[in-house]
Amino acid sequence: MRRATFVTAALAGAGVLAGASTAYATLAPRMHELAPDETGVLACHVAWDGAARAPVLDHREGSGCAGFTGASVDGQGRINVTHTYDPVVAIIVTPDEAAAGRGLTAGASGGSARTMLTVTDARVGRRLYLHTEGDADRVGSGSGWWLVITNDAR
Repeated sequence: MRRATFVTAALAGAGVLAGASTAYATLAPRMHELAPDETGVLACHVAWDGAARAPVLDHREGSGCAGFTGASVDGQGRINVTHTYDPVVAIIVTPDEAAAGRGLTAGASGGSARTMLTVTDARVGRRLYLHTEGDADRVGSGSGWWLVITNDAR
């Protein structure tokens, strides 16, 4: 199932590529010069290690993660993912089956080589502060998010 989810995430990223490139191109001073071959797409499964209470990049076969360099929790309780892409044009984050089953979603913020994920728990109706033990335990082992990042590769 993970391989199918990765393929779905990769296809979703490719689908947004044209729209994201077009949206970014309209803001860029050289809007007519941003071609699809001047963009790139990274995809990775960011899993939660419940024992360590920390995010990990899932490097298992089919999970992608080429171009992703690290994952950690910052002082504001968000997941910080570092990658080689800068500037970022579009970010898609989707919960995997375990996270969705637990009511966990994440919103992405970024624009440079660092993307922050703010995790929300629908069961308690608020965002989670993953640097606290109680909130980190709510995520549980096996949960994670698929992250697809599109960049301007000029």
